[in-house]
Amino acid sequence: MNRAFDLIAVVCVAVVVLLPKASVDARPAVQADKVDASDATRMAELEESLARNAANEAVAMELAQLYLRTERPDWALVTLSGFDAATASARTWLLRATAHAERLEAALAVAATKSGLAVCNGHGCPSDVSARLQLIAGPMQALLDENIDPKAEPQRAKEAVGKVLHSTRPGAVGTDGKK
Repeated sequence: MNRAFDLIAVVCVAVVVLLPKASVDARPAVQADKVDASDATRMAELEESLARNAANEAVAMELAQLYLRTERPDWALVTLSGFDAATASARTWLLRATAHAERLEAALAVAATKSGLAVCNGHGCPSDVSARLQLIAGPMQALLDENIDPKAEPQRAKEAVGKVLHSTRPGAVGTDGKK
């Protein structure tokens, strides 16, 4: 009987010692101060809808916009990655360019803006979409032209982007001197 009791005691001690510590902290994926309850509810609805029909570009764009609003550009890119580059709308390219710009990926942002502008030129798009694409392309191209890594040289990047943004007012005189 003593041996059985000793065996049970050793097994219990082994289980307690070998159990992992409760060091995993569960946290919400999106911080509450960055998103209100209606946006969180809408995100859940859109994620469910997108899970049912992954080819619905309108739902994916709305979800990507919410992700960008909550400072999750990587999630926006993943959401939009399922759409073929050849058939994606200009708004999808705009969201991709915005997400890449927020992640400070100048080359990818410029490539996305060029693709979006190509869609605008080929199929037409609202003027606000093409204007936003151009607004993103300018500062990102300036970073590429001056070979600035925004993560390594944030002050230089800020100055380069500031120069471009300050010269992008409506009706401004272009580099060739024409309005």
